[in-house]
Amino acid sequence: MQIPNPLVEYKTVDEAKNTLSFDAPVPTFVPDGYKIDYVGTIAGETLQIFYKNGKNEIVFRAAKGSDDISGDYNVYKNTKTVSVNGTDAKYRENVETSGAVWTKDGLTFSVYADTVISEKDASDIIASVK
Repeated sequence: MQIPNPLVEYKTVDEAKNTLSFDAPVPTFVPDGYKIDYVGTIAGETLQIFYKNGKNEIVFRAAKGSDDISGDYNVYKNTKTVSVNGTDAKYRENVETSGAVWTKDGLTFSVYADTVISEKDASDIIASVK
């Protein structure tokens, strides 16, 4: 018996969102040059969007709950809490990677970049999630 693949790819963000049991807000801002490269769900419970600018990647995730869903297990030297429109997010960066995790309205979110995105860009992404 084969175990079904928990990763399902979709052609559009709306198509993926329609398969979830919750209304998943998504970013309306990403840094210049980044475009959607992949849209999918994980186990039918997490929305996942990959943005690429040719060489670097930003991954956005949204799910129900409050757990860290980033899948990012790096140890960060620089971490801080940033407040974005009344929402506290944990911003973290290293020499080569960065990201943020936060919760709002019963949902948990993450942004992970395989390069350093500025705290301002991370905050702008967080503020744009609607």
